[in-house]
Amino acid sequence: MIKIADKDFDISMLLKTISKGNPFGSRIYSLYNCYDYNLPFVDFWVQIKNNICVSAVGRLGTQFIVQLTDLSDLEEISSFLRVAGATSILCDNKYKLDVFQKSLKTGAVLKFYGSPYEIEENYSLCVPTVKEAYELLVLCKEEGFEAPDFESFNLDVSHKLRHNAVRMIGLKEENELKAVAMTVAETDTDAVLGAVASHPDCRNKGYGSFMVKTLTNSLLEENKNIYLHRAIDKNISFYSNLGYKVFGKWCEYYF
Repeated sequence: MIKIADKDFDISMLLKTISKGNPFGSRIYSLYNCYDYNLPFVDFWVQIKNNICVSAVGRLGTQFIVQLTDLSDLEEISSFLRVAGATSILCDNKYKLDVFQKSLKTGAVLKFYGSPYEIEENYSLCVPTVKEAYELLVLCKEEGFEAPDFESFNLDVSHKLRHNAVRMIGLKEENELKAVAMTVAETDTDAVLGAVASHPDCRNKGYGSFMVKTLTNSLLEENKNIYLHRAIDKNISFYSNLGYKVFGKWCEYYF
């Protein structure tokens, strides 16, 4: 049975429990913690089986994130998602959904397994504005990455920053942002590392690894599990050298 979050059904404890230690569930729970489910562009559901929460679904606009488990009723979830109006569905590639998608992307989920870094570099850090971070990300556009429009990015990231659902750090030279790193979701126990970018003129200076190390250390101080999603052929070795190891696989269905 799939049940929606509303005034008569509080799913906060169910999401908190099922999401712990899961990169997909943590993204849903992070979203839940910073957006009121009464808003028209978000919804949250859980799947209950034998009185146990076995799956979770979050919607932001027409983009869905699904946490599945070995107990999930995949047929029910697939049937629900087929009529839910999704343009994309992100979930664990371990589980196959029957959703009649037009295309499918897959990649690796990495998790940090090391100890806090000893950082020798002494670069000066800053908290960049959302606009500065966005402009750098657009400048670092590459195949397989397409930045959203600025208005959407600004509204979403600014809101999540205010609710401590993401964090962002930057590195500047001569008052110009040269590198940025941010999380895309955080809960009390988990974090998903998101955009890490260095200015094209500043490659091979170690800025990227410095930003990853700094942000990772900050999250480790809070005893959080740290994950990130990468395309199969994108920077896996870079993160592996920094202590991030393959934890699983993600897939994203497009319609």
